[in-house]
Amino acid sequence: MISRDRAAELESLIRAAFPAATIKNSKNKYGTFWVEIRHGDARATAVFMPKGDMAVFILPTVKRSNDVVVPREHPMPSVSEAFEFVAEALNANSASSFVTLGVLQEELDRTGIPKDFVRQGDGEAIEKYGEIRSRLYESHRQSLTNGEHRRFNDGVSAPNRSKADSALVVVGKRLGDFLKDRGFAVKVQPALYHGPRWVMSAELEVDPGTKLAELPWLFGGFEVKYSWPSSE
Repeated sequence: MISRDRAAELESLIRAAFPAATIKNSKNKYGTFWVEIRHGDARATAVFMPKGDMAVFILPTVKRSNDVVVPREHPMPSVSEAFEFVAEALNANSASSFVTLGVLQEELDRTGIPKDFVRQGDGEAIEKYGEIRSRLYESHRQSLTNGEHRRFNDGVSAPNRSKADSALVVVGKRLGDFLKDRGFAVKVQPALYHGPRWVMSAELEVDPGTKLAELPWLFGGFEVKYSWPSSE
Protein backbone atom coordinates (compact mmCIF):
# COMPACT_ATOMS: atom_id res chain seq x y z
CA MET A 1 0.00 0.00 0.00
CA ILE A 2 1.29 3.47 -0.91
CA SER A 3 1.24 5.50 2.26
CA ARG A 4 0.90 9.22 2.86
CA ASP A 5 4.63 9.20 3.70
CA ARG A 6 5.35 7.73 0.23
CA ALA A 7 3.27 10.47 -1.34
CA ALA A 8 5.15 13.07 0.67
CA GLU A 9 8.43 11.55 -0.53
CA LEU A 10 7.34 11.97 -4.15
CA GLU A 11 6.36 15.56 -3.41
CA SER A 12 9.77 16.28 -1.87
CA LEU A 13 11.53 14.82 -4.93
CA ILE A 14 9.49 17.03 -7.23
CA ARG A 15 10.07 20.07 -5.04
CA ALA A 16 13.83 19.44 -5.11
CA ALA A 17 13.84 19.04 -8.88
CA PHE A 18 11.57 22.02 -9.56
CA PRO A 19 12.03 24.66 -6.85
CA ALA A 20 10.08 27.20 -8.93
CA ALA A 21 7.04 24.94 -9.23
CA THR A 22 3.87 25.53 -7.20
CA ILE A 23 3.05 22.39 -5.22
CA LYS A 24 0.06 21.67 -3.02
CA ASN A 25 -1.35 18.52 -1.50
CA SER A 26 -4.63 17.51 0.06
CA LYS A 27 -6.53 14.52 1.39
CA ASN A 28 -10.25 13.89 1.29
CA LYS A 29 -12.45 12.13 3.86
CA TYR A 30 -12.15 8.84 1.98
CA GLY A 31 -8.38 8.71 2.42
CA THR A 32 -7.40 9.69 -1.13
CA PHE A 33 -4.26 11.83 -1.10
CA TRP A 34 -3.00 13.85 -4.04
CA VAL A 35 -0.14 16.16 -4.92
CA GLU A 36 -0.71 18.84 -7.56
CA ILE A 37 2.26 20.48 -9.31
CA ARG A 38 2.13 23.54 -11.55
CA HIS A 39 5.12 24.69 -13.59
CA GLY A 40 4.64 27.18 -16.41
CA ASP A 41 1.78 25.97 -18.59
CA ALA A 42 2.03 22.39 -17.34
CA ARG A 43 -0.02 20.87 -14.58
CA ALA A 44 0.39 17.39 -13.10
CA THR A 45 -1.46 15.60 -10.32
CA ALA A 46 -0.24 12.48 -8.53
CA VAL A 47 -3.17 10.65 -6.89
CA PHE A 48 -2.75 8.03 -4.14
CA MET A 49 -5.80 5.85 -3.46
CA PRO A 50 -6.63 4.32 -0.05
CA LYS A 51 -5.98 0.76 -1.31
CA GLY A 52 -2.52 1.67 -2.55
CA ASP A 53 -3.30 2.38 -6.19
CA MET A 54 -1.63 5.37 -7.77
CA ALA A 55 -2.00 7.38 -10.95
CA VAL A 56 -0.39 10.50 -12.40
CA PHE A 57 -2.28 12.86 -14.68
CA ILE A 58 -0.46 15.31 -16.97
CA LEU A 59 -2.67 18.08 -18.33
CA PRO A 60 -0.79 20.59 -20.48
CA THR A 61 -2.94 22.99 -22.49
CA VAL A 62 -1.84 22.98 -26.12
CA LYS A 63 -3.21 25.00 -29.04
CA ARG A 64 -3.67 23.08 -32.28
CA SER A 65 -5.14 25.03 -35.20
CA ASN A 66 -7.86 27.20 -33.65
CA ASP A 67 -8.84 24.70 -31.00
CA VAL A 68 -7.50 24.11 -27.52
CA VAL A 69 -6.53 20.48 -27.07
CA VAL A 70 -6.09 19.00 -23.60
CA PRO A 71 -4.46 15.55 -23.64
CA ARG A 72 -6.34 12.92 -21.71
CA GLU A 73 -5.11 11.33 -18.53
CA HIS A 74 -2.03 9.07 -18.56
CA PRO A 75 -2.13 6.51 -15.66
CA MET A 76 1.33 5.39 -14.57
CA PRO A 77 1.94 2.02 -12.89
CA SER A 78 4.62 2.93 -10.35
CA VAL A 79 6.04 5.77 -8.28
CA SER A 80 9.36 5.70 -10.17
CA GLU A 81 7.71 5.86 -13.60
CA ALA A 82 5.29 8.49 -12.35
CA PHE A 83 8.10 10.72 -11.17
CA GLU A 84 10.00 10.25 -14.44
CA PHE A 85 6.90 11.24 -16.40
CA VAL A 86 6.18 14.25 -14.18
CA ALA A 87 9.81 15.37 -14.41
CA GLU A 88 9.78 15.21 -18.20
CA ALA A 89 6.48 17.07 -18.42
CA LEU A 90 7.46 19.87 -16.07
CA ASN A 91 11.13 20.44 -16.80
CA ALA A 92 10.95 23.13 -19.48
CA ASN A 93 14.74 23.23 -19.80
CA SER A 94 15.22 19.53 -20.48
CA ALA A 95 17.15 18.74 -23.64
CA SER A 96 15.33 17.09 -26.53
CA SER A 97 16.83 14.69 -29.04
CA PHE A 98 17.04 16.22 -32.49
CA VAL A 99 19.02 16.28 -35.75
CA THR A 100 19.17 19.56 -37.67
CA LEU A 101 18.52 20.13 -41.35
CA GLY A 102 22.12 21.38 -41.54
CA VAL A 103 23.45 17.99 -40.45
CA LEU A 104 21.38 16.28 -43.14
CA GLN A 105 22.65 18.71 -45.79
CA GLU A 106 26.26 18.26 -44.66
CA GLU A 107 25.92 14.50 -45.15
CA LEU A 108 24.42 15.01 -48.61
CA ASP A 109 27.23 17.40 -49.58
CA ARG A 110 29.90 15.06 -48.22
CA THR A 111 28.50 12.23 -50.33
CA GLY A 112 28.38 14.46 -53.42
CA ILE A 113 24.60 14.32 -53.91
CA PRO A 114 23.51 17.28 -56.11
CA LYS A 115 20.78 19.59 -54.77
CA ASP A 116 18.45 18.91 -57.74
CA PHE A 117 18.92 15.12 -57.80
CA VAL A 118 15.18 14.43 -57.58
CA ARG A 119 14.31 16.67 -60.53
CA GLN A 120 17.14 15.10 -62.53
CA GLY A 121 15.84 11.63 -61.76
CA ASP A 122 19.31 10.55 -60.61
CA GLY A 123 18.64 6.99 -59.45
CA GLU A 124 22.02 6.48 -57.78
CA ALA A 125 21.72 9.76 -55.86
CA ILE A 126 18.17 8.89 -54.78
CA GLU A 127 19.40 5.55 -53.42
CA LYS A 128 22.28 7.20 -51.54
CA TYR A 129 19.87 9.82 -50.17
CA GLY A 130 17.65 7.06 -48.79
CA GLU A 131 20.64 5.37 -47.16
CA ILE A 132 21.74 8.64 -45.49
CA ARG A 133 18.23 9.32 -44.20
CA SER A 134 17.94 5.79 -42.79
CA ARG A 135 21.34 5.99 -41.08
CA LEU A 136 20.69 9.39 -39.49
CA TYR A 137 17.19 8.36 -38.45
CA GLU A 138 18.43 5.15 -36.80
CA SER A 139 21.14 7.08 -34.94
CA HIS A 140 18.52 9.60 -33.83
CA ARG A 141 16.17 6.88 -32.57
CA GLN A 142 18.99 5.42 -30.48
CA SER A 143 19.58 8.81 -28.85
CA LEU A 144 15.98 9.21 -27.63
CA THR A 145 15.26 9.23 -23.90
CA ASN A 146 12.92 6.63 -22.44
CA GLY A 147 10.16 9.22 -22.36
CA GLU A 148 10.72 10.18 -25.99
CA HIS A 149 10.65 6.52 -27.01
CA ARG A 150 7.38 6.06 -25.14
CA ARG A 151 5.76 9.11 -26.72
CA PHE A 152 6.95 8.14 -30.21
CA ASN A 153 5.68 4.57 -29.87
CA ASP A 154 2.36 5.75 -28.44
CA GLY A 155 2.01 8.37 -31.18
CA VAL A 156 2.52 5.99 -34.08
CA SER A 157 1.25 2.64 -32.82
CA ALA A 158 -0.98 2.99 -29.74
CA PRO A 159 -4.22 1.06 -30.36
CA ASN A 160 -6.06 3.64 -28.24
CA ARG A 161 -6.54 6.68 -30.50
CA SER A 162 -6.92 9.06 -27.55
CA LYS A 163 -3.60 7.92 -26.12
CA ALA A 164 -1.93 8.28 -29.52
CA ASP A 165 -3.37 11.78 -30.01
CA SER A 166 -2.18 12.84 -26.56
CA ALA A 167 1.37 11.63 -27.24
CA LEU A 168 1.47 13.46 -30.58
CA VAL A 169 0.23 16.71 -29.03
CA VAL A 170 2.87 16.53 -26.28
CA VAL A 171 5.67 16.10 -28.87
CA GLY A 172 4.23 18.99 -30.86
CA LYS A 173 4.21 21.23 -27.80
CA ARG A 174 7.82 20.35 -27.00
CA LEU A 175 8.87 21.14 -30.56
CA GLY A 176 6.91 24.41 -30.52
CA ASP A 177 8.58 25.46 -27.27
CA PHE A 178 11.98 24.46 -28.67
CA LEU A 179 11.52 26.63 -31.76
CA LYS A 180 10.06 29.57 -29.84
CA ASP A 181 13.04 29.51 -27.46
CA ARG A 182 15.20 30.01 -30.55
CA GLY A 183 13.23 33.03 -31.70
CA PHE A 184 10.82 31.49 -34.23
CA ALA A 185 7.12 32.33 -34.20
CA VAL A 186 5.57 29.01 -35.14
CA LYS A 187 2.45 26.87 -35.05
CA VAL A 188 3.16 23.16 -34.65
CA GLN A 189 0.72 20.31 -35.08
CA PRO A 190 0.93 16.58 -35.86
CA ALA A 191 0.18 15.72 -39.49
CA LEU A 192 -0.01 12.69 -41.75
CA TYR A 193 2.49 12.68 -44.62
CA HIS A 194 2.08 10.50 -47.71
CA GLY A 195 -0.57 8.36 -46.05
CA PRO A 196 0.00 6.76 -42.66
CA ARG A 197 3.31 8.37 -41.62
CA TRP A 198 3.08 10.85 -38.75
CA VAL A 199 5.29 13.95 -38.90
CA MET A 200 5.36 17.30 -37.11
CA SER A 201 4.11 20.19 -39.24
CA ALA A 202 5.76 23.50 -38.26
CA GLU A 203 4.27 26.64 -39.83
CA LEU A 204 6.75 29.52 -39.45
CA GLU A 205 5.51 33.10 -39.67
CA VAL A 206 8.48 34.21 -41.79
CA ASP A 207 11.08 32.70 -44.10
CA PRO A 208 13.91 31.45 -41.82
CA GLY A 209 16.56 32.12 -44.48
CA THR A 210 19.98 30.76 -43.59
CA LYS A 211 18.73 29.86 -40.10
CA LEU A 212 16.80 26.98 -41.65
CA ALA A 213 19.92 24.83 -41.30
CA GLU A 214 19.72 25.27 -37.50
CA LEU A 215 16.18 23.89 -37.25
CA PRO A 216 15.39 20.26 -36.38
CA TRP A 217 14.85 17.85 -39.24
CA LEU A 218 14.21 15.04 -36.73
CA PHE A 219 12.78 15.78 -33.29
CA GLY A 220 11.71 13.26 -30.66
CA GLY A 221 11.61 10.50 -33.28
CA PHE A 222 9.51 12.44 -35.80
CA GLU A 223 10.48 14.16 -39.03
CA VAL A 224 9.62 17.87 -39.09
CA LYS A 225 8.07 19.46 -42.19
CA TYR A 226 8.37 23.27 -42.40
CA SER A 227 6.33 25.86 -44.29
CA TRP A 228 6.23 29.67 -44.35
CA PRO A 229 4.54 32.40 -46.38
CA SER A 230 5.89 33.03 -49.85
CA SER A 231 7.78 36.31 -50.35
CA GLU A 232 6.10 36.82 -53.74
